[in-house]
Order: sequence, then structure tokens, then C-alpha cells
Amino acid sequence: MKMMLLAAILAVLPAYADEEIFLACSVTQIAASEAEGKTDKKLRKLEKFLSKDAVTQKFKSFRQVAKKSLNATKARAGKVKLRNGNTFSLRAVSVFRAQRKNNITVEVSTGGGSEQKKFIDREYLMLNAGSLDKKSELVVAVSCPVFP
Repeated sequence: MKMMLLAAILAVLPAYADEEIFLACSVTQIAASEAEGKTDKKLRKLEKFLSKDAVTQKFKSFRQVAKKSLNATKARAGKVKLRNGNTFSLRAVSVFRAQRKNNITVEVSTGGGSEQKKFIDREYLMLNAGSLDKKSELVVAVSCPVFP
């Protein structure tokens, strides 16, 4: 009887070890310019991240051009059409759950090759997605809150 119970427990363990990850993300597309200007009021939540992130430090003005939801898992990437014609895709790789912060690893692509990026779920992952027009670059801000 004990052996059957132990075998049943061991059969269930791999299912928990290879846990499926489901991310519900918000993808904000931002027109970023090096010309003097201001930050769009819609981006108030993002302002501190825009000023600190290495991807966006060189820019002086920001305008939100689109905001979409995206769902992704380990098996299936979520995709969003970008304003510059490219496609943004995101696939979940792993979530390391910590006491107050969840570290997320994702595989992202902004039209070219893909790469893995890590960020904290309550913060934003900033990516340069290429040129938007002659005056601005397209920046993608991704947030994927994980609830324990």
C-alpha cells in the first residue's frame, strides 16, 4: 500500500516541476524623440522607468501611440502588430517566484531575431523596436504582473 502511494506521488511530481506559465501582459507602444518635449499624460505610470532605463535615457519626449493586451505561455507566443509595421512577439520562459518580487524570463522579438530578457513583474521591460518615423523611435514597454 505504501509503495502504491509513493508511486502515485512520484507520478504527480513531474507535473509540478514543469509547471505551465501563463502571462497576461500589457504592451505599450511609445513614440520616443530626442527633441525637447514632454511626456504624454497617459504614460504617468511609466515615467520613472522611462527616465532610468538605458534603452530610453537618450530620449526627451514620449507619446503613447498604442496599448494592447497580450497572453503568452511557454508553448505559445503572444503577438502584437507594431505601429512601424513589425510584429512584436513574447513567449514565457520562466518565472522565479520570490517573496515580494517575481523575476520573469521571456523570449522576445521585435521583428528581427529573438532574445531572452529578464525583468521584475511589477516593473517594465523596455525595448527599442526600431524607427517609427523620421523624428522618433518606437519603444515597447511590457508589463506582466504575476499574482502568487
